[in-house]
Amino acid sequence: SQVIYNDSSLFYKKKLYITEGVFDSITLGDNSIAVLGNKLSEFQISKIIKSKSTELVFVSDKGFYKSWIEESLKFLDYKKVKVLILYNEQGNDANDLGYDKIIEIEKNTDYLTFEKAFEQLCN
Repeated sequence: SQVIYNDSSLFYKKKLYITEGVFDSITLGDNSIAVLGNKLSEFQISKIIKSKSTELVFVSDKGFYKSWIEESLKFLDYKKVKVLILYNEQGNDANDLGYDKIIEIEKNTDYLTFEKAFEQLCN
């Protein structure tokens, strides 16, 4: 797909939240983009890598955490990356949980490394 909702944030935001759906992105505000799915196209990957953002926070829908881990590996050589775990929460996505809860989860999430990603994918 060549669609990135709110792609203007790629040009001026240092921290970028990446969500699957538009409503999740709206919940997280103007430094959030939606890629309309849990797999990124080469076009989307290229745009994100070339963006001004230095930090990426992947916010998956419940049940797609490992998919986002796999996708986030493509950015580890270029950006600081976090992937938020939502499967223990009472909502299905960022829109259900709300901005404050997502920020709380983010603050308690370490940056991803190749080693941490491998551990998560093997569990």
